[in-house]
Amino acid sequence: MLKKAFVFMMMMGCIGGLSVAHAEDLKINKYYFVWYAVQVGDVHMDIEKSQDGLKVVLSSPGGALARISPTPAKAAEIGKTLKDTCPHYYEQQMKKQDYNAEDMVPVGGYKIYYRSSRGQKFEVSVRAPGVISAAVIMTKKEALEMAEHLLKAEKMATLVDERITP
Repeated sequence: MLKKAFVFMMMMGCIGGLSVAHAEDLKINKYYFVWYAVQVGDVHMDIEKSQDGLKVVLSSPGGALARISPTPAKAAEIGKTLKDTCPHYYEQQMKKQDYNAEDMVPVGGYKIYYRSSRGQKFEVSVRAPGVISAAVIMTKKEALEMAEHLLKAEKMATLVDERITP
């Protein structure tokens, strides 16, 4: 009886050791998670998490040249600036009706351009830092709606960071 108990204990130890060995072999070294958070017209806002970090991606049609990746804090700052300045520049440019009106507002490395032509075709573009950089182009309506979501970028990024743990 003692021999059977000893053999049983030895077998259990071996089986338990094998399961621990296999659990240690599995590690998630590389990962890429995307939350397709918001779409307003043709403009998308995604929250991306990878082993390199967490970022907000704002994109419009145009591929890589129409995609910027600010940090969540910078995205919220861009949203606040859009919300505060877009109506002002829209009114100002629609009244002037210049042939090519353009105003620029800096947001910590990023630049927001407001453009119109003869009081029509008002567009907003958010440019990434750099000489040759990507830009997300939006209408006034898209910019104001996206601004509301960009203001929540830090909360959205915190949610992803807490819930997605590799």
